[in-house]
Order: sequence, then structure tokens, then C-alpha cells
Amino acid sequence: MFDNSIDPVTGLPKHTVIGVGSFRGYAEPRYLTTITPSFELLKSRLRISSLFDWRGGNKYYNQTERIRCTRPNCNGMFNPAASFEEQAMVVAAINAPQKTLDGYYQPGAFVKWRELVASYDLPTSLVAKTPARTANIVLSVRNLKLWTNYRGSDPESDFTATGGGDTPSEFQTFASPRLYQVRVNLTF
Repeated sequence: MFDNSIDPVTGLPKHTVIGVGSFRGYAEPRYLTTITPSFELLKSRLRISSLFDWRGGNKYYNQTERIRCTRPNCNGMFNPAASFEEQAMVVAAINAPQKTLDGYYQPGAFVKWRELVASYDLPTSLVAKTPARTANIVLSVRNLKLWTNYRGSDPESDFTATGGGDTPSEFQTFASPRLYQVRVNLTF
């Protein structure tokens, strides 16, 4: 490999591999926080709000990277500038006698900017020309930004969510798409 922390004689990392049955971390986030800032403008006709989520205290199994590295087709194997962590994951999964996948259990903590919404109440003089009593227009964007140390696409892209009973993991799944919405609400 490309790091002097790997024994050149054995090809094994100079660190200990966790054994089978060892606790590797919590599967689900232990800590959750939601922040919803909002404010009003134009005599409360325009409301802008947002939604941020923080979740942490868990590990997430990156099966996509594991498959790539054990086939072999990953950054830790072929890139001389790959981090020691990436190189060690490959060596531990392929070359170590223990064949551990522990490196693919990655920090699952993240902050996600889930939503930004602007809602504008149309003037009553404009609404009076219609059968409606009130009307507003809502513009929203979802899944704006993700901040995480997880190396996969998204720590929430769990393909096992509907199957149950397995460690939350990503396997060739996509991150949540960014969605744009325009909505008109009418009250009669």
C-alpha cells in the first residue's frame, strides 16, 4: 500500500483489528435535534421558514464502498494520496487474516438542511376577484444540503429500512433528491 504504517513484510496494518462479536457502535442515531427558524416580513404576508436536523451517536455500514474495495475498485487501493484510513480499510478487508469489515462501519452523524419554505399571502383585493376567500403561494425546496463525515452518498439512504432486522446500511442507494415545489392554497 502507500503508507509506512503498513508492515512491508506481512502487508498487514500495524494496528489491531477488532474481533468478531465486538461492539462497533449503535445502529440507530442516539441523539436527535431539530431546529426550525422562521420569520415574517411585509406585515406578516411573507413567511420564511427552514428545517435543520442533526442526528448522531451511531455507525452506518457503507456496503457500497465495501463491495468496491473487495472487488477491487476503490480509492484506498489505487490512489497513492488516499488517506491511511481508506488504505487500512482495504488491507483489513482483503489481506488481513481476520478479514474484518470494521472500516466500513462509518460515523453516521450528520446535519441536514431539510427544507426552506417561503409562503406569501396574496392581497385581499386580488383574491376578491375570485370565488376564494383567501389565497397564498408557497415555494419550497427540500434536501438542500448535507454535512457529514460519512463517506457514502447519504447516511439516511438505508436500503434495509423496509426489510427490518438488519444493520442500517447503504448498498448502491441514492441520496435523497432535491425537490422543488410550487403550491397555491385557496380557501373557499
